[in-house]
Amino acid sequence: MIWSAAEPSFSAPAYGGYQSWLGEAFPKWGKRLALIEGKTGKSYSFGDLNGIISTVAGNLYHTAGVRKGDVILFYIPNSIEHSILIMATFSLGAIVSGCNPLNTQTEVVRQMKDSNAVYLVTTSSNQSMVPGIVKECPRIRNVFIIGDGAVNRAYTSADDLFAPGNLAPDVFINNQDVALLPYSSGTT
Repeated sequence: MIWSAAEPSFSAPAYGGYQSWLGEAFPKWGKRLALIEGKTGKSYSFGDLNGIISTVAGNLYHTAGVRKGDVILFYIPNSIEHSILIMATFSLGAIVSGCNPLNTQTEVVRQMKDSNAVYLVTTSSNQSMVPGIVKECPRIRNVFIIGDGAVNRAYTSADDLFAPGNLAPDVFINNQDVALLPYSSGTT
């Protein structure tokens, strides 16, 4: 069922691309604090984020092959890396689908299939479930692991995504493009 607001429709402004918009907006705030991770104290300014997001998006694009319209399932708790990966995903015109980090393997597989996700971001503590998820979801092109601990060579460490090297392409994003594919248990 589709719900519509009683208010009249409006048109969102069109930006050439998310990276272009970030390139204009973030430098204005330069050294102001943008993200703080309470658990670790790690923080980034807006100026820092602009380059980091471009690097992560560049690595997702050039190394992992993420393209506009691809769905990436985020099976991780909130963290600074989570926020940066989401902004990098948006900048490529790819689609973020968040998954409760407490979901079972069966629930993750169901959401992977239902959302047509082709990439999975998860934590090192969930690595033991990944082979079962990949077996059930053969469309998965790559798995990105965030967190401390050894990363199975079959997967990509988030450290590789954050490594300097590639810069993001400027992808045109239309205001009608899907950016977020939320799932909920119905309690939110």
